[in-house]
Amino acid sequence: MSEPGLASAPPAEETYKPLSLLAVIGLGVSLLSLLIYLFASEWLIFLPALGFLLSAVALYRIKRSDSALAGAAVARAGMALGLVVGLSWLTMQITMTLVLEHEASEFVEHWLECVRDGKDALAFIATTRPGNRPAELTAEDLEPRMLRTRYASPFGSAYDFFLASPIAELLLRGGKDISWQRLGIQEYFYYEGSWYFKHRYRIKTPEVEADFVLVTVSDQVDRPSGPRREWRVDIHGSKMLPDNMVTTPYGLELTQARSEAFRIVQQWISYVAFANKEKARELLERSPLLEAEFDRLYTALRHGDAGTSVPVLNRNRQPLVLRAVKDGTKWHLTLRTTVETGQREVDCQFALETPDLNSEKETWRIVDLKYLGDRKRQEMTPPEMPIPSDPK
Repeated sequence: MSEPGLASAPPAEETYKPLSLLAVIGLGVSLLSLLIYLFASEWLIFLPALGFLLSAVALYRIKRSDSALAGAAVARAGMALGLVVGLSWLTMQITMTLVLEHEASEFVEHWLECVRDGKDALAFIATTRPGNRPAELTAEDLEPRMLRTRYASPFGSAYDFFLASPIAELLLRGGKDISWQRLGIQEYFYYEGSWYFKHRYRIKTPEVEADFVLVTVSDQVDRPSGPRREWRVDIHGSKMLPDNMVTTPYGLELTQARSEAFRIVQQWISYVAFANKEKARELLERSPLLEAEFDRLYTALRHGDAGTSVPVLNRNRQPLVLRAVKDGTKWHLTLRTTVETGQREVDCQFALETPDLNSEKETWRIVDLKYLGDRKRQEMTPPEMPIPSDPK
């Protein structure tokens, strides 16, 4: 019982405080920012930032309202969620980019090592789509015959196109004498399910020292162990930069030697085309073994029919310099070329020598030649295969 004469205190009246609409919107936007994980789109990065900003403004207004607005806890939750989602997404992206860059850089370094060590088959396979490669490589998979068969196309052998590409030809010919310095990543981007990394290198060969951009591309492939990401070198998208390029004295002489050797090969083929066997034989060094191979190749090029099989150099494949050796004034070049004759293409190889590159007399001689096989001639030309432009 209460004491007599003392009245009970009336209950305090509660004042209604409206919830801050901006705080609710901020929390909602922060919740929507979770979609960034579902769609994995960098364009949604504005959502956690916007959610954090709206919630921060709402909290500021609530504090300045002199207790007229409620929702401080909602605003703080929106800020916390927006901050956590934004930072975690950025951390994930930075980590993923570093991992991708490491993988791509290791792959291009391995490719350069294969080129330097003369492993042209492995270097070529590294330029093919991972889904087209065998899961486990065998010695047979690396044989030129198998490479031409497995990677054939309506435009010809992808292996031959690789060997004839300017970068592969230059680096393979340099062999053990090439060296490189990594200058970093020039650019990277994501396009149609693949990551593209452009690596810049300073590469020194016996012929030239220049900056190169080597492009690596990622592909998702299904292996027996499950889906995985594998890489390839885009040899057609890679390029040698003209800036700061220095041609060595050896490179200048090789350019001259290559031009003269090409001329001799062209002359030899023209003699064969007009069935002038004796003139063609005069360009050869005298050797019984060479004579036998000459008859074999001559027959293959003439195809037994002088009226319909007129051999000419393939218009789409310039002779490939496999090897170039200089000894004083003496030069030795090994060339591989393809000759069109009738409906066939004949692959052949020439070795040429000159005792003096600067002699005013004609001193070049064919010291070896080989018939490497033939196939049905393709009428189409190889397509251009540039890398896609950055959609950004």
